[in-house]
Amino acid sequence: VFRIDFPQSMRRMIWFGLLLSSAMLTAQDHGTYTYREWSRYGQNSPDSLAAVKNISPYYEVTYDSSRVTLVKVHSATDSLLRVIQYHYDEQNNTIGETLSDSRGNPVLETTFLEQPEDANLLQKVYGPDFTMHATHFFSRRFFDLAQRQVRYELFAVNGKIIAHVETQYNAAGKRILEMTQDDVHHQPLEKLVYDYSGEGRYILETFDSAGKMVSRMTLFHGNQLLTP
Repeated sequence: VFRIDFPQSMRRMIWFGLLLSSAMLTAQDHGTYTYREWSRYGQNSPDSLAAVKNISPYYEVTYDSSRVTLVKVHSATDSLLRVIQYHYDEQNNTIGETLSDSRGNPVLETTFLEQPEDANLLQKVYGPDFTMHATHFFSRRFFDLAQRQVRYELFAVNGKIIAHVETQYNAAGKRILEMTQDDVHHQPLEKLVYDYSGEGRYILETFDSAGKMVSRMTLFHGNQLLTP
C-alpha cells in the first residue's frame, strides 16, 4: 500500500466512466517514484508522507502485482473521503469500478460488461433491429444515500451518452417514477408512473420524437394491460 498525491494545479478528479489522463507530475518531496497512468507511487520517506498530508486530498493506493485494485481518498486531516475499487476479469481486463463513500456505501458503479437494461435501451434509441456488441458500450449506476439506484446511464465507447433512466422514490422508499431519455436525439422515450392507490398498479406513458405523449396504459402484475 502506498500513499500518493496530486499537486493541486494538476490533480485530475477520479471519476467513473471517464478516461483517466496521463500526466507528468513533479516530485515535490523526498523518495524514488515511478509513474503509471494517473498515479505516482514508490518508496516514501516519513518526511515525504508528512508533506503529502498537507495536500488535500491525498490518495492511498493498493496494488495487486501491477494492477490498481483499491484507491482510498483522504483529507489533509486523514479523514477517509471515498473509496474506489477496480474489478478485473481472468484476462486482466478492467471490467468495472465502484466508488463508495467513507462508510462503504456505493455511490457510483461503472461497468464495461453488458447489463440487462442495455439491449432494450439501444433498441428504443436506434430501432428494434439494432444489434448490440457489448465491447462498444459501458454504463454507470448512481445511488442515493439509501443505496437505491437513482440513475442509469448508457454510453458509447467514445464516451458519448446514448440514453439514461432516472428513478424517483416517495418518502416510504417506494419507487414512484421512472423516466427514460434518448440522449442521442434529445427526446423523452418513456415515463413509468407507479400508482400505489391500487395493488401494484402502474401507468406507462410513451412519447414521439417531438416529446408528445402518444400512448398511456395502466398495467398490473406481469405487465397485464388493465385500461388503455
